Amino acid sequence: MPIGSLDFWQAHLTHNGIKPDAVEKRFDQNVLSFNDPDGMRIELIESDSLPAIRFWEVGPIPQAYALHGFHSVTLWQDDVNLTADLLIHQMGYQAAVRKGTLSFHRRCRYDRNIVDVIHRPGKMQAGFGAGQFIILHSRA
Repeated sequence: MPIGSLDFWQAHLTHNGIKPDAVEKRFDQNVLSFNDPDGMRIELIESDSLPAIRFWEVGPIPQAYALHGFHSVTLWQDDVNLTADLLIHQMGYQAAVRKGTLSFHRRCRYDRNIVDVIHRPGKMQAGFGAGQFIILHSRA
């Protein structure tokens, strides 16, 4: 999301019955986290390198605060080694370690193509939700 959007999104989420967490810093970017109604973790990340978007003129969000797409994906895994091997040796990502979380980066024009892999042994419980499934595609 554009820099300077935090106050808008905190108010918008709260107005719609969603309680956001306190803002945290990650890689020098402000992150606003919350759970959607089905319990899926969502993070809105301020960035100064946003791709151009086709803005929805009649939408409920002012253009100055509009989201510009996916920033990154976070995977919670019992064993991170196979995923690390795939990302580094097959997909060209570079590894960086951060506070117990392995982050695999591949830089491109915009600050995208980031995969965070978090080691969470024994905490992989399946849950039911609304059935939303998102496919993210990355070009090599």
